Amino acid sequence: MRKKGFTLAEVLITLAIIGVVAALTIPMVINRTNEKELRVALKKAYSTLNQVSIQVLSEDPDFYKKLGSELTNEDFQSTFEQYLSVIKSCDNSTIAGNCFVEEVKTLDGAGGFYVSDDGKVGSILKDGTAIAYDLANAGFLVDVNGLKPPNVMGKDVFSIIYDCNGNGIYDRLCPYGYWVAPTEIECPSGNGFDCAAKYLNE
Repeated sequence: MRKKGFTLAEVLITLAIIGVVAALTIPMVINRTNEKELRVALKKAYSTLNQVSIQVLSEDPDFYKKLGSELTNEDFQSTFEQYLSVIKSCDNSTIAGNCFVEEVKTLDGAGGFYVSDDGKVGSILKDGTAIAYDLANAGFLVDVNGLKPPNVMGKDVFSIIYDCNGNGIYDRLCPYGYWVAPTEIECPSGNGFDCAAKYLNE
């Protein structure tokens, strides 16, 4: 009596189907995992900067007033670096490519900006997070995975600011886009600036 089994052709066809399914699904799973890791890193960076802000404010009750008028980016940087685990510090002439990626692209691919604009200075933290001190925009740019790609606003680069209502009054730390209604936040479409508000409220 002959035993029934699979022919070589059947086995090869089955393996080919499994290979195609794996090729289609594994990149999506990896991409979702990477996105979750970046969002967790954003929450950690935000928490760290918020804790330092509270500490700075407890020692200098006029800190928010100074942000809007007296402090330079260098003052801002030196104030925060006292409380952060910094492994590298850069002035405006050395920030690009050393403490922050040189160019940040927007999420929609329509533009971008250079980190050295507006006199930004930077730090790299022990956990690899890159911070650009950006008083021209009332806060920080944070690249949660440092100089590694994709270096795109709303993917791994986020804006965290003190002007929470978009009215020029500095009163607390919040994600850029905080003032936008959740249903009107443009993320993952748009330029990516509002993504910080979306992800920190998830």
